[in-house]
Amino acid sequence: MVQANVKYNVYENSRSPTFDMKVRAYRAKDHTNQCSRRTLSICVKFTGPGGVSNMAIVDVKMVTGWVPVKDSVKKLIVEKSDPTYIGIEKYEIDGSYVHIYFDQLDGTRKCFLLDVEQNIRLSSPKPAQVKVYDYYETDFYLIVSYNIKTTCGTKEELPYISAEEYYNGVLVDLPVDEIVQVRVPFRQEGSGIVRPAPRQQTCPICYKSMDNN
Repeated sequence: MVQANVKYNVYENSRSPTFDMKVRAYRAKDHTNQCSRRTLSICVKFTGPGGVSNMAIVDVKMVTGWVPVKDSVKKLIVEKSDPTYIGIEKYEIDGSYVHIYFDQLDGTRKCFLLDVEQNIRLSSPKPAQVKVYDYYETDFYLIVSYNIKTTCGTKEELPYISAEEYYNGVLVDLPVDEIVQVRVPFRQEGSGIVRPAPRQQTCPICYKSMDNN
């Protein structure tokens, strides 16, 4: 018999007044029915002195058992003339890390999407971290933890939303753990449910590419 002991280091969020960052995990927009795919949404801005950082790096640590989808990382690099350009100059994939290099960050929130896929199944993977820091002023940094909840069992295990909530796109406003997977409401044709008019988006422009299903 071989016994393996695995030691996890769990860190609390480290906050700095020089950066603001939000990290969320969604169902992968192109693979909504696959529990082995997720999309990470990372939004970051600089809140420190002067209003503008030097070159800034976002280090994304993968949750144990998950790896980055390389094609989605490649799509982060676009020409400066492209309307989707947000200042990302290059990226590096180093083992369980993805390093994203910004030319600079300012007070405008910059958001990008990163697809990940599961290569090892774990029942309760520990949270991972995303760190943003100023390359030249290393005291300027922020560390945020995130996790990926895989709910792929019976329908009783899945959060439920009503048909009205589903068609109204309320998934966008739910906490991360509640939107990983939900039961899609069933209704018969002609039941009289009216889909509300689309709500005006107030989130950053990069979110427009996300599927609100």
